[in-house]
Amino acid sequence: MKKKVDVFCAKAFTIGAANFAGRCLGIVLDVETIRICLFNKALVWELTNDGKRIALDLSNYRKDNGGVVESDTTTANDETNRSTKVTKISFKETKTLDQEVKKENVVAEVEAKAEVVEDKTAHNNNQQQNQKNNNKFKNSKA
Repeated sequence: MKKKVDVFCAKAFTIGAANFAGRCLGIVLDVETIRICLFNKALVWELTNDGKRIALDLSNYRKDNGGVVESDTTTANDETNRSTKVTKISFKETKTLDQEVKKENVVAEVEAKAEVVEDKTAHNNNQQQNQKNNNKFKNSKA
């Protein structure tokens, strides 16, 4: 099943030969590619035929929310009407979407820093334990 979606990527990633970075507006993707985008922490919105956008996550990306593309061939008039609606909606929400992506980046950075601190603490504890063991070994030899 293919859907027309907007994809907002917090970081660049590649699926097969396709590169995803920043904003990808009004593109047609199959559900497996949408799933991979979601695993890469991209924000994905399905564009419905009536001009609404539905946020997709791992619980609803396979559902028919009204934005399923019937076939790969659409008429030029149909495509023009859809892209006009997408542009209007995207322009209004661009600032909000950018803020959401920035918030996700900040959260990811904080989580990464916390992991580094935890790793350093574990490393320091290991070093202290090794030093104690070495001292015990030296004392036992003497």
